[in-house]
Amino acid sequence: RKADRSDLEAHSLRFEASMAALFGQLRQVPFTFYRSGTSRGLFLLDSEVPAKGPMRDALLSRLMGSGHPQQIQGFGGGCGPTSKAVVVGPHAEPNSVTYAFTQCNVDQTGVDNSHGDCGNMLAAVAPFALEKGLAQASLSPGDKTTVMIHSLN
Repeated sequence: RKADRSDLEAHSLRFEASMAALFGQLRQVPFTFYRSGTSRGLFLLDSEVPAKGPMRDALLSRLMGSGHPQQIQGFGGGCGPTSKAVVVGPHAEPNSVTYAFTQCNVDQTGVDNSHGDCGNMLAAVAPFALEKGLAQASLSPGDKTTVMIHSLN
């Protein structure tokens, strides 16, 4: 059966209702989109997303468009390597950050937290931390900057 306009409107209304239930008054979710190696995904600050758990998982799943094979309502690319999310936060040690990796499902709504870390996405954590001010770059010519990354996975 071919979808008609009323089917699309009903789907749109269900989508808006689920978004309102999930996000409440939240209207923006700031993120940075990185390609790192053969992977790509969203990088978010820990302070701008719910605490680790079901609400964060639901947010990341929704942002990536999980639940559709092409992830057409999100930023996922329709396959595992393009459906990843990283949450980065401050750490007590100087020039150190925390890192939590999430593999977002494609066909099914939800995430899979059993993957541990992703080396490709890990490689972009330091640039993201520097860009967001979680770590400070050395400004002396020829100096290198070290950012310590503490995995939460």
